[in-house]
Amino acid sequence: MSEIKYLNSGEYFKGVTPSGGLVSGNIVFDAMNRAGVITAQSGFVEGQTYTAQAVGRVEAPAKASDEWIAGALVYWDASNKEATDTVGSNKIMGRADVAKVADETTNVVLLNSPGPSFVDTNT
Repeated sequence: MSEIKYLNSGEYFKGVTPSGGLVSGNIVFDAMNRAGVITAQSGFVEGQTYTAQAVGRVEAPAKASDEWIAGALVYWDASNKEATDTVGSNKIMGRADVAKVADETTNVVLLNSPGPSFVDTNT
């Protein structure tokens, strides 16, 4: 009988840096549309291999006019470089870990979370 071989936790993924390079704090998406955050202390130039954090809580810039509840799906608007609740052509980055009210310009997101958050640090 074959056995399952553990490879890694899946908390990170690697990719090739696109034109324009990457720096710490940039968000990227892999071929499976998993969101990842570049956490390196230095930048990557085009063609270099990068590693992106794909699991965890991140504070992301957010569209000021949007509102959502903890556990809501949050999307990444690559054009405006901010989290939003607007689907459109935006890719899912995860779920809101805390509720967001209008005029807030950041929010905490659980990257690639398959289910709603059970923690709201605002309460």
